[in-house]
Amino acid sequence: METVFMPMLLFTLGLFILIKGGDTFVDAAVWISDVTGIPKLIIGATVISIATTLPELFVSVLATADGSLGIATGNAIGSVTANIGVGMSIGLIASPAAVNLKDFAPKACMMLLAAVALLRLGTDGMISISDSFMLMAVLAAYIYSNIRSGQRATGNNASRISITFPEAARNTAKFVLGACGIVLGASMLVTNGQILAYALGVSEDIIGLTLIAVGTSLPELITAATAIAKNESALTVGNIIGANIIDTALILPVCSAVSGGSLAISARTVYIDLPAAIFLMLLVLIPTIKNKSFKKWQGIAILAFYVVYVLFIVMFT
Repeated sequence: METVFMPMLLFTLGLFILIKGGDTFVDAAVWISDVTGIPKLIIGATVISIATTLPELFVSVLATADGSLGIATGNAIGSVTANIGVGMSIGLIASPAAVNLKDFAPKACMMLLAAVALLRLGTDGMISISDSFMLMAVLAAYIYSNIRSGQRATGNNASRISITFPEAARNTAKFVLGACGIVLGASMLVTNGQILAYALGVSEDIIGLTLIAVGTSLPELITAATAIAKNESALTVGNIIGANIIDTALILPVCSAVSGGSLAISARTVYIDLPAAIFLMLLVLIPTIKNKSFKKWQGIAILAFYVVYVLFIVMFT
């Protein structure tokens, strides 16, 4: 017990620093939107989605640099399933709502495309540089789509507000400190996650897919909880779709570059974890397009499948 107490304590501390860093970074990003006049739709779909996935990015990159590829890939894919299985399911259960298919369908299809492309490219057990460029092309298309949508929605009319030097200094400091907190928290999470994995006899893949994946997905989950409290389930869905595209189409390509141009992908990731993530995406996409709204039963089905999936990988893999 003593051998795992300190790593568990440092793991928890790292997670706290990671969450606070991500939260501070997002606050600063929203302030930047206000003072620059860049529409919040664009900031939310790009900058905030990127900000809430920074924990996953840093954890996976640091794990790759440290040679812990199981944590790196498990965290990236596990975050996708956690985002949908926890954040989106709770949003749909608590606040099902009608959806604008013109906005929802293209973005949700890009999320599915990124996951299917990753599955197809990973069948040889490797994500190469050329594979990475293909995945990042999906991310580029998603960002471009959001920018164009934002421009059409606002008519390029952006409002600016005056700021004082103390306010600018305070928010700049929040931006920098938030980023530093993310880096420090991610480093503590990876280091102590590895120690716990070895001490408890659990594989790095499982630690990455469950404990670390859920931990680094907390910024998205916190955003989801806030949106639910304001009856904005569509905001929850939009943020999670963006975060999942970044998880699949940016994090693994970056890890591939860090690992020297190729990233090993385990057979279990290809044949169990990615299909599970794709199935969850289909549970979100198909009924919503058919019904033109989110349904409570979708959320229940997504959450139930996620629980069964986690129990399966912990007990049988």
